[in-house]
Amino acid sequence: MKKSDFAQLVADRVHPPSKAESLLRFHENPPGRGVSPERRALAVWISALPQADRANVLHLMDDAIQSAIFGLLVLLDEGEVYRDGEVVGEVRLDYRAATGEVTRLNAPEGEDLHDLYSHALKNRTAD
Repeated sequence: MKKSDFAQLVADRVHPPSKAESLLRFHENPPGRGVSPERRALAVWISALPQADRANVLHLMDDAIQSAIFGLLVLLDEGEVYRDGEVVGEVRLDYRAATGEVTRLNAPEGEDLHDLYSHALKNRTAD
């Protein structure tokens, strides 16, 4: 697996185009018997949103999802862990194929995962 394959996998599986809508539907109809009053109130609010406001909420949710994933990938790209200004460790993201071959996905060489993820999202919207 190449870095770009991993970034595409994240875009496709962790942040599919339908993610914000499915999260909004989840909050509109929260599952379970022990739904808190706060969640019930949120569900009522979501259900009452005019279509234009719902579209804006979905846009904000999609931005939040993208930002969270992007931030995590930046952390993985940096690789080194600092404490009090000194390197104290290294974060490694390795892919181990069934053949035993290991590929470091956050190697400092090549494009960063966060950039590849952004490219994967842009390519998706261009299709």
